[in-house]
Amino acid sequence: MPLSVTAGLARRLTWLGCELCEYNTPLLAPDFAAQIAAEDFRVLWSEICARLSNSPQHRFDLIDLPKMPETVGAQAIRCSRCRCD
Repeated sequence: MPLSVTAGLARRLTWLGCELCEYNTPLLAPDFAAQIAAEDFRVLWSEICARLSNSPQHRFDLIDLPKMPETVGAQAIRCSRCRCD
C-alpha cells in the first residue's frame, strides 16, 4: 500500500498523495479475499503497524485513510476498518 506519515499536530499514517486523488484504495490481487482470511489480515495489519512504530521516521499517532471506498470490485477493503492495537 502506498502509505506515508505526515507531520503536524499529530503524525498521520495516510495515503501517499491522497490530496491528488479522487479516491484511494490498496492494490489487491483478484482473489485476495479468498487467499487471506479476515483474522489473518488483522494479524498482518498489526505487524505492519508494529514495524512502522519501531522506526522513528515512520511512527504515527493516528490512521487517516480518506476517500477509500468500502469495496474494490466485489472485494471488501479490509483495512477500511483497521486499527493498530
